Amino acid sequence: MIDLIGSILISSIRNLFNKQQDVLTHTSATGMTEWNLGHHLANEINRYIFWLNHDLDVMKRNHENRRPDIIYHRRGINSLNFLVVELKCTNYIDSDIRKIKEDWMGADLCYRYGASVVIRSQREFSVRVFESGLDRPQCFGQQTPNIVPPDVNVEQEARLRQIVSQITEAERELRLAVNTRIFFNNHAVSPLMQNLDTVIAEMYAREAI
Repeated sequence: MIDLIGSILISSIRNLFNKQQDVLTHTSATGMTEWNLGHHLANEINRYIFWLNHDLDVMKRNHENRRPDIIYHRRGINSLNFLVVELKCTNYIDSDIRKIKEDWMGADLCYRYGASVVIRSQREFSVRVFESGLDRPQCFGQQTPNIVPPDVNVEQEARLRQIVSQITEAERELRLAVNTRIFFNNHAVSPLMQNLDTVIAEMYAREAI
C-alpha cells in the first residue's frame, strides 16, 4: 500500500503541473501560499482516493487545535483514518514526520499512513511515505512510475462503497455496545479493512503505465 500511496502522490503532483504549470507563480495580485497549493493538490489526490472524505487545514479542537495540511478519512469514525499529508515548498522538515506520528498516529486518531511532500518546482518534487508503527519512510521522486486515476466500473465502485459503509457501521455499533473508541485493527473491523485493501489493490493493478 505504501508503494501505491507514493505513486498516487507523485502522479497527483505531475497531474497538477500538467493542468497548471504556473501554480507556484507569485504575482503582484495573488500570493501563492502552501494552503493554496494544498487545495489544488488535494483535488488531484481525490481523483485517486475518491472513496474517502478529504479536508484541508482542518482544526482538531479536541487535539489542541492541531491542523494537518491534508487528511483523507471518513468523517465521524476513526477506523478509516487513512492518510495525513504535510506539504512544504522548501526542504524536508523532519518535524513534519514526527508531528504526523505523534499527533495523528497515536492511540486516539490512529491514522494508518503519513506523507511528507515537498514541491519546489515543476521538475523538483519528492514524497516520503510511512506507515504507523514503522520508523523508516519510503522515498518517491522522479523515477516513480506514473499511474492514472482508476477507471472503475459500476460493480467495483459499488463493492468499494459497500465495504466503506460496512466499516462505518461496524465501528458505530461497537462504540454503542462497549462505549469506547474502536480502531481499524479491532477484531470486528480488521477483516473489513483487509477486504478494502484487496479491492483497492485490484483496482490499481492495471493502472500502472
